[in-house]
Amino acid sequence: MANRRVRFEEWAPEKYPQRIAQCLEQYRPVIGQQFQKEITTEQFNWPNATRRRSGQLVPAGKRDIVDLGNFLRSQTPGQLVGLKKLQFEWTAAYALAIFLGYYTKGFQKEKARDWVTPALQKQPMQVFFAKNWKKTAQ
Repeated sequence: MANRRVRFEEWAPEKYPQRIAQCLEQYRPVIGQQFQKEITTEQFNWPNATRRRSGQLVPAGKRDIVDLGNFLRSQTPGQLVGLKKLQFEWTAAYALAIFLGYYTKGFQKEKARDWVTPALQKQPMQVFFAKNWKKTAQ
């Protein structure tokens, strides 16, 4: 095996926490928009037709998880917590029930509808960081 030399032009590990924070701040609107897109995409299978509070009759099959739009609007714009954590919240009182599923008054289990995992799969943080890491050094 031939000897190869590696030369680090920008070796400054003391700057990594700030660079991580910069990448997270740049990722924030990207993943925030993807969360919104997942909520509004007709992708969640529902076993029966239902009438939404908006009055819309939605047939069984794939649907979005927007009714009156309160849940969609309850998404916070996301915030950087410390230098290494990006946090989004959905403040609608029933957001957790949508995410985990719930039981109706008749004890029927309603399915969980996870909009977070598909968003992270479509806009993976690792790929974003790989594309943007070098830009943060400037």
